[in-house]
Amino acid sequence: MRVIGSIIYLIIQSIITPIFALLMILSTLINRRTLPKLLAKYWCKTMLYCGVWFRGVKFTVTGLENIPSTPCVILSKHQSEWETLFLPVVLPPHSIVLKHELLKIPFFGWGLNLLEPIAIDRSQKKASLEQVIAQGIARLKQGLYVVIFPEGTRVKPGYRGRYAQSGAQLATKAQVPVIPVAHNAGTYWPKGLLKQPGTIEVRFGKPIDTLNKTSAEVNKEVEEWIEDNMEQITGQPAHSVSKKTTQPLIKKKGREYTIKINEKLIPYKVVRRKNRKTIGLIMNQEGLSVAIPHWVNINQVEDALRQQQKWVLDKYLSWKNKPKPSQQEWKEGATVPWLGSTKIIQFALNEQLNLFEDSDHFIQIEPTDNNIQNTIINLYRREIKNILAEEIENFSKLLNLSTIPAFFVSNAQSRWGSCNTKGELRFNWRLMKASREEIRYVVAHEMAHLFEFNHGPQFWQLVEKIYPEFRQAKERLKKNDALYRQF
Repeated sequence: MRVIGSIIYLIIQSIITPIFALLMILSTLINRRTLPKLLAKYWCKTMLYCGVWFRGVKFTVTGLENIPSTPCVILSKHQSEWETLFLPVVLPPHSIVLKHELLKIPFFGWGLNLLEPIAIDRSQKKASLEQVIAQGIARLKQGLYVVIFPEGTRVKPGYRGRYAQSGAQLATKAQVPVIPVAHNAGTYWPKGLLKQPGTIEVRFGKPIDTLNKTSAEVNKEVEEWIEDNMEQITGQPAHSVSKKTTQPLIKKKGREYTIKINEKLIPYKVVRRKNRKTIGLIMNQEGLSVAIPHWVNINQVEDALRQQQKWVLDKYLSWKNKPKPSQQEWKEGATVPWLGSTKIIQFALNEQLNLFEDSDHFIQIEPTDNNIQNTIINLYRREIKNILAEEIENFSKLLNLSTIPAFFVSNAQSRWGSCNTKGELRFNWRLMKASREEIRYVVAHEMAHLFEFNHGPQFWQLVEKIYPEFRQAKERLKKNDALYRQF
């Protein structure tokens, strides 16, 4: 009976979805703002009750009275398709944050696009956050509630995802309350043809005030309420699941192979990734790695390497000729990189932490220091901040800036610097290991982004204008990249 009921459900869905989608499109000729939403609500209601009748999935709801009469942000648990049918039925007119790929589905996507969703590209995290804030505030001003799934994607029953702060940030910026929603739809409406007959329990929480609170505080309240109620509904606490566990490496260290290209024997590692769909070639300081989907065999890997053999050979030879960093020692007499050269760690009895001028070759620290590495890193952070301030001031004059841009020292793992759309600059503290010329190039590069937010010809012309010797510094930084990133 479950199979027959599910087939009947799918037949009804496949028939009425195109009809409703066309009606929604035609309704825009009469009233674009309200009629498409009303038709969508009836479509969701039809499918919701078809689920009750043909799939045996019922539901109970508590807390609907907590939804305020003025627009707010709804942050809901996300486990299945079911809640995307249920929420439009019980909520006032709203806009939902969703992945933009859904808009490409024939009929369904066409109708969905008329509901004024906030369609984001999840691979562009920074742009997506800015889009949610900007469009979310606009939707709230239009009188629409905004629905967001803070975990970002469906999470299996018994697990909890990482709660992103975008919904909380939107609510705090717009100064509107948040309504948390908990439910166990994933238990009865799992992915696939067959559903589990039973009763879904949905709970709407009381409004969480955002006045005089940070987005982190609001987000924490939301997560605690949802997960506490999930535990009450299911009778058991959820296990945390991070991006690393949702997309694990099948082989963490990778399996080692070799391939012969132009008489050169090139070693490489193969790493299988569960959700990967393409073959990716990566050359880092450890050598060549090939990331592959689970279904790719070694012959297909070798075919891919031979198709890209020029790139593989060039990158391998470049990597092989680069100086390999040795293990850094943290003891008296050990050397550490410093402004393109080195300094020697020296213990200074009964003296406070001290740095000599650049002309000297020592960094004096107390012999009782139990964490020399942290002490040295803190020195790097302090000194690079002074150097960056000087370079930024000089380039500000060359660029005729009326104000000197704000900057921050970061601990980025892959970038030497960055510039965001707000004009904020960030620089890696590890630049303290590089020469002044390399530091100057990174600062010139990021400050050029204040005018050209790309790497087109005009961008490089501007970099050359303010720092004509940038090419040599850029090459040197590229050559020493692995050495500077050692710790």
